Amino acid sequence: MPYNNRKRMAWSIGGSMALLLVCLIAFFGFYRHYMDDILYKERLNQMEEVTKQLFSGLNDVVESRLLEARAEGKALRRGAPDTLDELYAFMQEQSRIGEMEERQAHPIAVDSTGKYYMESGPCGLLRDVGYLEDNPEQVNYVSNTMTTKESNMVCLYRLDEPITVHNANGGAVNIIYYGIMQRMEQMNKYLDCDAYDNNNVVYIIDNDGLKLLNSGKTELIQGYNVYSALLNMDYLHGNSFDQTLEKLKSTGSAYSNVVLNGVEYYYGLKKLDYAEWTVLFLVPSEYVATNTVRLVNIVTWIMLIFALVMAGVTVAVIFI
Repeated sequence: MPYNNRKRMAWSIGGSMALLLVCLIAFFGFYRHYMDDILYKERLNQMEEVTKQLFSGLNDVVESRLLEARAEGKALRRGAPDTLDELYAFMQEQSRIGEMEERQAHPIAVDSTGKYYMESGPCGLLRDVGYLEDNPEQVNYVSNTMTTKESNMVCLYRLDEPITVHNANGGAVNIIYYGIMQRMEQMNKYLDCDAYDNNNVVYIIDNDGLKLLNSGKTELIQGYNVYSALLNMDYLHGNSFDQTLEKLKSTGSAYSNVVLNGVEYYYGLKKLDYAEWTVLFLVPSEYVATNTVRLVNIVTWIMLIFALVMAGVTVAVIFI
């Protein structure tokens, strides 16, 4: 074969191989981007399905505590204590009957001036009295500022009619709210998720994003305000915290992913139906939709091997 013909053939084979290589790279680049988007949506869907069960369980627990608080209020009405000492004795008895000490719970009464009382005696002004300003029928919130620095869930019901009790000095106190207070650490058993082998972290936050409780052993999100921390993190797939927060406000729940300390996490935000707080559920991406990710990786490798084999066959045919 003349030299010029061999040269043209070499250039033709080289050009064909280069074009084939470019096509393969472009195809797998598109395929990878497409599958990454599919996996993102699948992971969000799985997060939503899994956390729905957890959030539903939390709602049930909080509702049961509110029902208990209402029952305690009705019992107080029937007990009709006339003095503060009788009130304390009634609370002690109710605590014993309800085995509240084992649950780290205590009866709590609030008077018309915002002072609160427990079975041990008067405890001063309720620091979270702002929750009662509009005279709501029921109140549920998390407090860090009651008798200890520990987080406590407070469930209060407004009594149908104030109960007047007298103190040792002859003065009168009008009890207008009654209910229970329970240590939030008792909620930790409802915050783990078997679907992710308990690798999740749950934060309880107030409406402004301030931390009220961390279920994890480590402080994953630094600072006091979770919303501020999430706002300054890196988001993938064109999402942002502003979009997530807007969806939370409009629908009561929102899901997204974020890069935290170089690790990708998926998270869900949910406003509970019976509580004045929001739950943040965080889990590393490696634990989300693992079976789907494994299947996609297997299919990707099969396609890659098939493409390489076909490319080799094509080059051999061109060469022959």
